[in-house]
Amino acid sequence: MDMRRCFRLIGTAAAVLLFAGYSACCGYAAVLPSDAAGEQQADSPKPAPEGFSLAVSGVFAEQPEAQIDALYIDWAEAWYLFLPTAADRSRLTVTCQTPDGSPLILNGKIVYTGAETDLLASADDFTVQAGASPLGELHVMQSNLGCMYLTAEEGVLDRLAVYKSYEAEGSALILGADGSVQYQGAFEKMKGRGNSSWDYADKKPYNFKLTEKTDLFGLGAAKKWALISNSLDQSMLRNAAAYAMSRQAGLAFTPDCAFADVYFDGEYRGVYQVTERVNVHKERVNITDLEKATEKVNEKPLEEYLRVVAGGTFLGEENGSYRYYDIPNDPADITGGYLIQFQLRQRSKRGEFVTNRGVICEVCAPEYATQAQTEYIRGFVQELEDAIYSDTGYNSLGRHYSEYLDVDSFALGYLIQEITENIDSTATSFYFYKDSDQTGDGRLHYGPVWDFDLAYQNYSLTQTSPDGMVMYAVNPDNLYARYVPVSGYHPQTAEQTGITAKSWVLRLLDDDMFVRRCSLLYADVFADYLDELASETGQIVQMQEAIAPGAEMNLIRWHAFGWRPYKRIGPATGDTFAECVDYVNRNLLLRNAFLRDEFLRESIRACDSTLTHETTDLLAEYDAAEQKKVKALQKKYAGLLASAESAAAAEQLMVQAEHALAEIPRSLLCGDFDADGTVGLEDAQRLLQYYTKSIAGHSEEITATQRRNGDADQNGTLDVTDAMHILRYYTARLGGKEFALPVKPETK
Repeated sequence: MDMRRCFRLIGTAAAVLLFAGYSACCGYAAVLPSDAAGEQQADSPKPAPEGFSLAVSGVFAEQPEAQIDALYIDWAEAWYLFLPTAADRSRLTVTCQTPDGSPLILNGKIVYTGAETDLLASADDFTVQAGASPLGELHVMQSNLGCMYLTAEEGVLDRLAVYKSYEAEGSALILGADGSVQYQGAFEKMKGRGNSSWDYADKKPYNFKLTEKTDLFGLGAAKKWALISNSLDQSMLRNAAAYAMSRQAGLAFTPDCAFADVYFDGEYRGVYQVTERVNVHKERVNITDLEKATEKVNEKPLEEYLRVVAGGTFLGEENGSYRYYDIPNDPADITGGYLIQFQLRQRSKRGEFVTNRGVICEVCAPEYATQAQTEYIRGFVQELEDAIYSDTGYNSLGRHYSEYLDVDSFALGYLIQEITENIDSTATSFYFYKDSDQTGDGRLHYGPVWDFDLAYQNYSLTQTSPDGMVMYAVNPDNLYARYVPVSGYHPQTAEQTGITAKSWVLRLLDDDMFVRRCSLLYADVFADYLDELASETGQIVQMQEAIAPGAEMNLIRWHAFGWRPYKRIGPATGDTFAECVDYVNRNLLLRNAFLRDEFLRESIRACDSTLTHETTDLLAEYDAAEQKKVKALQKKYAGLLASAESAAAAEQLMVQAEHALAEIPRSLLCGDFDADGTVGLEDAQRLLQYYTKSIAGHSEEITATQRRNGDADQNGTLDVTDAMHILRYYTARLGGKEFALPVKPETK
């Protein structure tokens, strides 16, 4: 058995062992189809003819000796030569070995090893013979994408596909789709990445680091890149579609990507999505680089300092525990920038902290956070969480959650998760960033979007809400993402640790104002856009057409369609590339039809709830006659809201209702111009400001209550005399005397 096949079998065995444990690892309940469902039983494929190999060189002008091997694809029982777009098929040199040393014959024509030939340009399909002995069929396919041709010492790149922590170095030739050289030279490091995408597929994802910053495929200059395999995504476009939604929403630092063919030592490894890494960098998450600032004030490299655990043994269960690096010096400003993500239990590698309600936050940047830095961001997030979980939205410091959180970006992040029914949703790969207070707004922002390969009904999971409602990731007609539990939640430990199953999202969706904002954003940003995105001529189909030749090669190489054993988890989404993409589009159209109506209902309910609470809470402040008007107003607008045709229309009705409510004066407290329940100096000041502005033609809008209470002499106008009377009342009270309000008009 050759070394490559040995490594492949080891990887397959590991994936099978890990498959059963996936749901337990994530803390989810999985609903998997039975082994027999939709699975076709087939005879064992014919093995490759022994003693035969074929390769071509002359593919790259920059590296003419580089070879590309023909691969025997077991399931297709044929040889395939997967060529990059740079290859000139009329000028390739064939190198081959036959079982008995006889000449290679393709479609009846002799091909001499080591000689240049134009035969491979004459057809795509060939019969293969060695002398008179048939060796099967050879199919030639050619991509239209950029190319990454990677080489290293023998066996190095093969080990990458087996050992996730193994690090390789070597050389790279990277070409654009037009043949332009993007990079030629050494690469510093390449190693495995991902979780389920690593565990359950033969085609592995990688992190890739060049020796110098390079602009690959127009994505911006950087050293570090992610090679996303999309091995569990038969359309290969789920991530790219989520990025498109993020750009539509105007979210900052949305990743960009390009698709490219990847070769390991001449072996075609498939189409990879070359993507910007999620890290703090001027071409990525462009916020203050706190790690660089920390490096400048310390003598040793930061990775040499000891990591410390505080608040417990840190098994992902101790609320309030955290990890940091014992680094002696901090820069003057430690308020940013931070990049954190919600993380599943025991997945994090370096620094993280657990909030009081069990949310595990991995500190991705700075990678080596000091104690002061960890305690700062930990305290900031805890204050935010306390505000989110309070009944009022305010924490014990009197600060509202919106003072810590960019609410719109968080709502948009949630909506993208909800649209795609991402099984990870708010449990992992859900990122936030916070810039320094000196250069930012002092709040956490959602982003960047990341990791959607198991979204769009590509994996069957259930979530149970705290009130017992069951939601399904493969049902387009339910709300799924809001019921994903907090990242550290585990039912078996909840009672002992006090961890609640109610996530930040679900808690915020108890707030009518947040619901109204989500509803408006869905209507404004996504409702029409999704129909276009997933249409027959939309952006997803355009992406499909742009990568189709390369994608077809990838499908053959990895049998990346149909049912098991080739797709180990999740449902089969199609038997062709086009069908797999159509599955995504149909899912988005069904989701949009449901969510468009659902968020309209949510908007109407939240607006009606807000109006009901406002009128009920204020009712005692009105006299009996006005109370009837308030009740009638509430009833009127409840009826109008029930027939609202859009979230925007519901919000407009709310504005009208609030204006109408403001025109009903509350109980009289003469002199209380600001309607805060007391008569004081501030009332006189504010009334005087109002009067001054009105003289200049810039009067501000005031309520009927303010208009009535401010008219201290009850002559029908608000003027400087009213301010004077209020001031006299306040001064008299300070001296222990009385000055009655209202002032009775003088009679002649």
